[in-house]
Amino acid sequence: MKHFNRIDTLFGWLTFAIAVTVYALTIEPTASFWDCPEFILSGYKLEVGHPPGAPFFMLTANLFSQFASSPDDVARMVNLMSALLSALTILFLFWTISHLVRRLLDPISSHEGDTLVSVKTNEAPSGAVGGASFSLRKLILIEASAFVGSLIYTFSDTFWFSAVEGEVYAFSSAFTAAVFWLALKWEEHADEPQSDRWLVLIAYLMGLSIGVHLLNLLCLPAIVLVFYHRRYPGGRRFGTLLALAFSFLLIAVILFGIIPGVCTLGGWCELLLVNGLGFRFNTGLILYLIILFPLLFAAIVYTQRHCMRVANTSLLCLLMLLLGYGSYAVTFVRASANTPMNQNAPKDIFALGRYLARDQYEHGPLLYGQAYTSQPRLRVEGNYCVPDVNEGKAIYQRKPKESEGEKDQYIVTAHHSDYRYEQQMLFPRMWNPRHAQAYEAWTGGNHGRETWYDRCGESVPVRMPSQWDNLRFFLSYQCNFMYWRYFLWNFAGRQNDLQSHGEPEHGNWLSGFAPLDNWRLGDQRLLPDELQHNRGHNVYYCLPLLLGIIGIVWQLCANGRRGVRQCHVVGLLFLMTGLAIVVYLNQTPGQPRERDYAYAGSFYAFAVWCGMGVAGLSDLLRRVLSSGLSRLPVLKHRHVLPPRHANLALAVLAAVASLSVPLRMVSENWDDHDRSGRYICADAGHNYLASLPAEGNPVILTNGDNDTFPLWYAQEVEGFRTDARVCNMSYLQTDWYIDQLRRQAYDSPALPIEWDPADYITGRNDAYDLHDLSSDTLELGNQWRIPLHGRRVLYKQELALTELLRHSSQRPLYVATSMGEDDYLNLQDYTVVEGLAARFTPQPDSVPRMDTAKTYDLLMHHFRFRGINDPAVYHDETARGMAYRYRRLFVQLALHLISEHDDDRARNVLRRADTVVPLSTVPADFLMGSDLDVARAYALIGDSQQAAVRIRLLWRSAVQMLSFYLSPSPSAVAASAERCSRQLYFMRRILEVAEATGMPEAGSMRSTFQTLADQLANLF
Repeated sequence: MKHFNRIDTLFGWLTFAIAVTVYALTIEPTASFWDCPEFILSGYKLEVGHPPGAPFFMLTANLFSQFASSPDDVARMVNLMSALLSALTILFLFWTISHLVRRLLDPISSHEGDTLVSVKTNEAPSGAVGGASFSLRKLILIEASAFVGSLIYTFSDTFWFSAVEGEVYAFSSAFTAAVFWLALKWEEHADEPQSDRWLVLIAYLMGLSIGVHLLNLLCLPAIVLVFYHRRYPGGRRFGTLLALAFSFLLIAVILFGIIPGVCTLGGWCELLLVNGLGFRFNTGLILYLIILFPLLFAAIVYTQRHCMRVANTSLLCLLMLLLGYGSYAVTFVRASANTPMNQNAPKDIFALGRYLARDQYEHGPLLYGQAYTSQPRLRVEGNYCVPDVNEGKAIYQRKPKESEGEKDQYIVTAHHSDYRYEQQMLFPRMWNPRHAQAYEAWTGGNHGRETWYDRCGESVPVRMPSQWDNLRFFLSYQCNFMYWRYFLWNFAGRQNDLQSHGEPEHGNWLSGFAPLDNWRLGDQRLLPDELQHNRGHNVYYCLPLLLGIIGIVWQLCANGRRGVRQCHVVGLLFLMTGLAIVVYLNQTPGQPRERDYAYAGSFYAFAVWCGMGVAGLSDLLRRVLSSGLSRLPVLKHRHVLPPRHANLALAVLAAVASLSVPLRMVSENWDDHDRSGRYICADAGHNYLASLPAEGNPVILTNGDNDTFPLWYAQEVEGFRTDARVCNMSYLQTDWYIDQLRRQAYDSPALPIEWDPADYITGRNDAYDLHDLSSDTLELGNQWRIPLHGRRVLYKQELALTELLRHSSQRPLYVATSMGEDDYLNLQDYTVVEGLAARFTPQPDSVPRMDTAKTYDLLMHHFRFRGINDPAVYHDETARGMAYRYRRLFVQLALHLISEHDDDRARNVLRRADTVVPLSTVPADFLMGSDLDVARAYALIGDSQQAAVRIRLLWRSAVQMLSFYLSPSPSAVAASAERCSRQLYFMRRILEVAEATGMPEAGSMRSTFQTLADQLANLF
């Protein structure tokens, strides 16, 4: 046993070394898009990120940031932390697989095969396990299974993606792997004295994991099943079901009881002492904690003295869970310090409770509730008909003080409330009315029965989706598209790295077998060149999937009841971290990004089966070959090799053959997971801020994650342009964010929002009625006359915008050019583009739409474009989107310069664009890159050769795309009618420019266009 443990430990750390080397070589040197910049800066400066926060991640990231040689290196250190934690996940996966495979290959058990593991007896001779002779063949199969399975997960698409960026998912995976492995360690030592310490450690890690991500709690059912099978080896099906029911109850107690319950009980105590007895804010919370932990300690001592083992262990686990969960004290303390980024400002127990509950995010129904066509129940109130609501618990906030000596007090500003709906259904999957069209696209329409709804005396028809429509959406979109597609990305292959919304050319899984893929998705050889050569095109020929299926079968059959129980444990982990999340999230169509990262735990469980597939393959080869050879007359009564040597040879063969699977995966995945040399996210933040004037402490309005977090990263981490203020419009509807903007941050003075806090607290003035206005124009002072475009209500964030506009002469106000016009009152005609920002001006007709001099200076001399023109650097779809934004800005500037008769500078701009955003790394695109405008600009300055290059590329892509759509059966083509029309429109526009520039092949292009147009007309 001792020798085996040494070998197992050695190979485990070897796998760790491989993983950490791969991840360290491929990490992004700066921040990545989406939440990564926010997580990195929150760790670096210990600031409060978006709910529900990740305080333990924040503390660990802060530790790693101390090793940065400069602020520019902080992101690399945090990304390296993710790489190390991901490698630790691989280490625990290796030991988990080796543990499980060893128990199935070990014939000795002190419980007659009923448990998952055998209890260790006296130490066996060298190379023995459990007192039984441990052959070289078994050693090879155990280590090869663990090695191959862990490497398959190392190089899997989803896990590798999270391993090289500063996000919480790598940390969460490490916790998941650790607690599952610890459960197996407890099982191995369960009969030893003080074995319950393993359970206490698991509880502590789970408490810590709450400060990273809640995914770890989904391991509980698998852990409870391990516990049940170990403690009750003779247990039957009914006992297993009870154990599962208890595990689900345990999750509910932690998720809906302990986590919010700490805040609820603390809130009661806080109200008693602050509102009731007149103490200062947070006095009740302090008293609550002073009472809580001594009571827990006293209960632990009592149960220990009276030998109440179960109660004592349970209380110890609760204590350790709360201590781990106590990492949120960091969030509380830092929020009270009013850090520059202080999302939700959770500086009292009530705000912390809302922060943990993610109150500002929309929550859909789970088991029973409304459908997307449901109508609210109405009631008569005076002369009006108003929606009936379920009024929930009160929302307490600190009362704004009117004088310095006023006592601290909490007031109720609103209540949690939900509409009561007239029509409801079981297991509602199609629930959000904003996605009605997308729901019906996935289900082929609403096939439910029409009912009548009484709208205060008026009967209106309502068609509720049928239960089959509901289940069809659940199976086709939520399960298949949003889970199984991701699963097969990792274990079969991936079409490309473009986000899919159901179209056949983007983001689907591929098997690598042309007949199957072409039958499902259309002829892949007809796809445009840029899609066929996309770096995200990864094909494994379903080899990892096949190995995992072999592993499942082998686990079920290898060792009787023990194998079946093992399969139940791994299968439960697989389901709870996969399809159970699908049910809980109840996702709507049109997600802003791919969500495969949410299911990494499920893919981890399947990697366990992939590893077991090595042992299964060896067993399969032995059975097939022994059966086949015995039928040959010449070999019927003789052996080519002694059985022992033959089995050893087959084990080696299975190990070597299986090793080709992770090697195939790493060779396919390296080019689209290597982020070394990518700086586009950090440069985007720099370039947005560089667009602002150096004087006047400017303000820039942003909206989404990728328009806001890179700018915050540039300011908070790199220290660039701390005199400017980044204002996220989507947060401006909250009182806590307005409070932050009214405070100084670094070199940026407070924003001129001259409101009294009592006027914008939650629940007050959330909307302003404009019905009393006599005109359709809102006047602000003597300068601004804002057209309302028929608006009758202004919401709080729009009112805040009007306040900023009113003071824009004192504090220059800008908007990010990536923002939609609806997000800033459709004032695009009142803006002047200056780089990536547009300046608000009260006289839209007196100035041009672009400041060409400033934008020219920014693009030619000040903007950073590091790595975009390097063909060795991989840029995914999100990064390419930023590159396309640069190209659009270049061509807009060029066209404005041409309109000003400045062809020389326009030529310089276009050449600069071709240098920093070249076609070799950022392919021509009609919409995203405005490449047809680039062709038009080249034609206008007389460079017909460069214009023709763009036109040919765009034309070829459009023709290929349309040919691909037309390749399936007519019924399949009909489903792509809208996309076909879009491509035909592209072709018409391209053809117009080709004819206008006098291209020689314009005639043949016209003929091709007419042929395809006629073909479409005949089909539709």
